[in-house]
Amino acid sequence: MSLRSSPRSMSSDDRNEFLPLNGELNAQNAPSKMRCLMGPPQIVALIIAGIMMGYSLSELGASSTSTPIASSSSSGTSLKTYNGWNPYSTAESKPVPKRDPSLGPGIAWLMSFPNSGTSYTLKFVRWATQKNAGSNYGEEGLYDGVSSPIFENSPQGPFWIGTEDKFEHPTSGYILTKTHCGMRCGQCSADVYTETPHMFHHRCLSGNRVFQDDKGKLVHDETEYGVELVDKIVHIFRDPFDNAVARFHLNNKRAKKRHEKDTDIVRESTQEGFLDYCKQTDDLFRKEDQKSRFMEDHIYEMIKDVPCYKDFIRYVLWHNAAFTTAMNMEVPVLILHYENYDSRFNETTKELLEFLEQDMVGEIPEFITGKKYRSYYTEEQVKKVKDVMEELAYVKTWGEIKHYFDD
Repeated sequence: MSLRSSPRSMSSDDRNEFLPLNGELNAQNAPSKMRCLMGPPQIVALIIAGIMMGYSLSELGASSTSTPIASSSSSGTSLKTYNGWNPYSTAESKPVPKRDPSLGPGIAWLMSFPNSGTSYTLKFVRWATQKNAGSNYGEEGLYDGVSSPIFENSPQGPFWIGTEDKFEHPTSGYILTKTHCGMRCGQCSADVYTETPHMFHHRCLSGNRVFQDDKGKLVHDETEYGVELVDKIVHIFRDPFDNAVARFHLNNKRAKKRHEKDTDIVRESTQEGFLDYCKQTDDLFRKEDQKSRFMEDHIYEMIKDVPCYKDFIRYVLWHNAAFTTAMNMEVPVLILHYENYDSRFNETTKELLEFLEQDMVGEIPEFITGKKYRSYYTEEQVKKVKDVMEELAYVKTWGEIKHYFDD
C-alpha cells in the first residue's frame, strides 16, 4: 500500500528531528549488532524510516545536532498542532484550512498507546458534541449484531462506536476514530513486539469486524482500510508509570471475568499484586529477550530489574513509530497529554473540538483524576527507566515525555 504521496526532499534540520538523542550513528561507534542491521529496534526503525524518506546510508551515519522542542507538560501548552510535510517540525505551523462541508466528514485518528486516555477522550467528544465517534475495532460496537462501517464504500472500516441511537452521525468536520496501531503485545518477547515503520503503519489502518455472510452466518474478520480515508491525527501521551499500572488493572479486570475462582491468575489491585504480575510476565520472556536481536545488551542490563520493563520499552518505541507514521502521512497532527484533562480541562477540550471542527452542544462527562502510581517504583528504578527512554527515544518523543521525569 502506498502512502499519501511520494517522499519529497527534506532539509537536514527536518531529518535531524528524527535522529535518536544520542547523536552520531556510524560504523565506529555503533554496537556490533547494529553494524549488521540487527540492532536495537530504534536503530532498525530509524534506518528503515530514513531510507523510506530518501536518505542515503551515508546520511544515516552522519552527525546530528538537533534542537529539542519545548515540553508540553501539564504546566505548559496542552496541545500542539502541526501541518505540512514535517508535522513535528519546530517551525511555526500555518493555519489548517477548514474542511469543505460538501466533502462530508473526514477521519481524525485518535492514535493512542493502550491505556493512555482513549476511553475518556472518546466519551468526552461524543457527549460534548452529541455526535458519534469511530473505531478500527468493529467488534467493540455492534448494531443488530454486526459492525457498522462509517463509509458505505469502505466495508473494511473504520466503524461506528457503540449501539446507542442518541448520538447522531457527524455530517461535517472530523470523526474521532480510535486506533492503537501496533507494538501492543504485552505477553511476548522483543522479537514479536518489535515492528518496522511499514508494519506499524499498516497496523494503524487495521482492525476487526463482525459481518453476516451470504448464508446469514456471523463472521469475525480482520480488516484494513485505505490510508486516504485519514485526514488528521490526535496523538495522545500519558505518564508511562501510570500507563503500566493501568494496563495491569485492565488485564486483572479481564482475568477476573475469565477466571473468577483462579487465585493464581487474579490478583489484588494493589502494589503487591502489580509487582507479582510484573514478575510473572517479565520472567516468562526473559530468556527470549536476552537472546533477541532487537534487545541491545546494555539496554537489557539497564532495565532488567524494573518491574514490567517491557512496557516501558514498548511505550517509547510505539511513540517513535507514531511520529514516523504521522510524518509519512503528511496530515495535521494534534498532541494531547492525558494529565491536562486535570490541569487545563477547558483549554484542552476546547482545542480538541476546534481541531475536530465540532461544536460543544451537550453535557461534559466528569473527568475523574486517576491515582498516580510513581510510588510503585523506587527512585533507582525511575532513574533506569528515564535513562533507557532517553536513549531509545527520538528527539520529538523525548520532548513530549521528559517532563514525566522532572523532580
